[in-house]
Amino acid sequence: MAHGEDPTEPRINEVVDMMLARSPDFARLWERHEARRKRMESKRFRHPEVGEMTLWMNAFDVKSSPGQELIVYHAEPATQSADALRLLGTLAATRRTAEESRS
Repeated sequence: MAHGEDPTEPRINEVVDMMLARSPDFARLWERHEARRKRMESKRFRHPEVGEMTLWMNAFDVKSSPGQELIVYHAEPATQSADALRLLGTLAATRRTAEESRS
């Protein structure tokens, strides 16, 4: 994506050239010209404590920091994934509280 935005940028070209020389897989993918920004899509995760979750991902450009993206994951409401995500948040908060009380 960066190459498409500024194909004359020396550092970007250096990285692309290095990858083309070192990786036949990268070269094949590069030739397809299918680069695109992330969009809303779902991903499956398996967490060791809360199990499987299907989360939706949105990517947003950070206007104050070109080239940076904010990635946000969320679960569909009233689903097993939403329950698992809520439980994961509770586990994290409980651990944080326990650590703070020890220090």
